[in-house]
Amino acid sequence: MAGRTFTWDDYAPDRKLTVIDEKMARRAFPGESPLGRKIKLALGNGEREWLEVIGVVAHVRQEHPGSESREQLYILPAIVPLWDAPMAVRSTMAQGPLMDMVRAEVRALDPDLPVYRVRPMTDYVGDVMARDRFAVIMMGLFAGLAVLLTAVGLYGVIAQMVGQRSHEIGIRMALGAGRREILSMVVGRGMLLAAIGILIGVAGSLAATRLLSSLLHGVAPTDPMTYAGVCVLIAGVALLATLVPARRAMRVEPVSALRYE
Repeated sequence: MAGRTFTWDDYAPDRKLTVIDEKMARRAFPGESPLGRKIKLALGNGEREWLEVIGVVAHVRQEHPGSESREQLYILPAIVPLWDAPMAVRSTMAQGPLMDMVRAEVRALDPDLPVYRVRPMTDYVGDVMARDRFAVIMMGLFAGLAVLLTAVGLYGVIAQMVGQRSHEIGIRMALGAGRREILSMVVGRGMLLAAIGILIGVAGSLAATRLLSSLLHGVAPTDPMTYAGVCVLIAGVALLATLVPARRAMRVEPVSALRYE
C-alpha cells in the first residue's frame, strides 16, 4: 500500500502521528486508504489520543513465526513514554564491529542511555524456535525408527512367506516358471503390503494436519511434494526389504521340491 513521503520534520511534538501495519489497515479501514485518517489510542492513564495515520507497513509476527500477532501501530515516545526501546539494525558487517558501532552511536546520542542485550537476530529467533526445533528433532528420530521397523517387519513377513512357500516355488520352477517370474511374485507381494501401509499412513497424516500445522512454517501440512517424497522413500525401503527374500526364493532348487513331494 503506497503512501506519501514523510520526513523527520513531520515528527513534531504537537502532531500526533502513527504508522500502522497492513492488518490494522484492513480491519480499521476496509477497502479505504488509511492515510490521513485518525485512530483513537487508549493510553495507560485512562486518557485517549487521536493519532493521524501517515504510513502503512507490513505486518510483523512478534511472538512466534507460526502464530499471528494482533494489529500493530508505531508511535513516538513523546506520545507514550517507553521504559525501553528495542532497535533492529540490518547490515552486512561482521557481528563484532557492528555491535561496537551501534553502542558508539547510542553513546553519541546520550551517554547515560544504557545499551543491553545486544545479540544477533538469529539468536532471538533460535530462542523462540527452540521448543519447535526439539519437537521436530524428536519427531524425526521417531520417524527414522518407524522406517527401520517397517523395513525389518516387511523383511520378516516376506522371508516367512518364502520359507512357507519354498516347496510351491520349487514346483513352479520345475513346471517352467522362470526366476524372473518368481522374483516378480515375491516382490509384488511385498510391495502390495507396502502400498496398503502407505495408504493408511497418508490417511492418518491427513487426519493429523491440525496438530502438524503448529510445527510447520512456510510449508503447508498437506504439501503434495512432501507427501510424494515420503511415499517414494517408504516404497524404496520396502523394495530393498523384499529383495533379500526374493533372491533367496530365486535360488530354490526344483529337484529338492520334487523330492519333498
